[in-house]
Amino acid sequence: MLPDLIRRGRTPSVGITVSEATITLRITAAGATEQECFAAMEPTVATIHECLGSLIYGYEDEELEHVVHRLLSQRGQTLATAEWGTAGLVAKSLGDVLDEAACYLAGHVLPTPVASVKQLGVPAEVLADHPWAGKELAAAMAARCRELVDADYGLAVGAFPPPDAEGAEPGRVHFGLATRDGVVTRSTPFAGHPAILKSRAAKQALNMLRLELRGELRD
Repeated sequence: MLPDLIRRGRTPSVGITVSEATITLRITAAGATEQECFAAMEPTVATIHECLGSLIYGYEDEELEHVVHRLLSQRGQTLATAEWGTAGLVAKSLGDVLDEAACYLAGHVLPTPVASVKQLGVPAEVLADHPWAGKELAAAMAARCRELVDADYGLAVGAFPPPDAEGAEPGRVHFGLATRDGVVTRSTPFAGHPAILKSRAAKQALNMLRLELRGELRD
């Protein structure tokens, strides 16, 4: 997606690193002054934005939780979360950046399917019909965590699917996002290195909310 931006010998240079399911691009330019360097970087920055669009969420040390916090605060809106497969990583990341702002109202960490019924009041028939956290359960979790505290948004991460047989298509993890007007769901293949599966799913959930807050969550 980035043409030849990261080729060796390019000026300015663009380095690429990956950590915890986040890709970081670092642009380096040389010049007589700091202003000269930034001016030399501008066309490259513009090209990156043109190529990647809404995939870019921040600059420098910003993480998704910082961006979500800022957008919620700017809009004066509130959030509640419910997580199954990510074991509370969404709640932890938000808790690490939220000071005394009142935008994060509640976070539910659900260790079992039954917990979604007991803690959130998800209708038992949802589990009966969709025992492995399909989109119906993710939607119900999002709606209930929002309703319980009357938040503007409810964000849910469903369970991780069981291991697939060798050679089979990977299962999917489902996300739900509830607003006062309804619920949308998304899903993604559950595949990749085991060390990043939880953090990647947590970031995908936060990114879903970021896109909604920016009016960019497409049908």
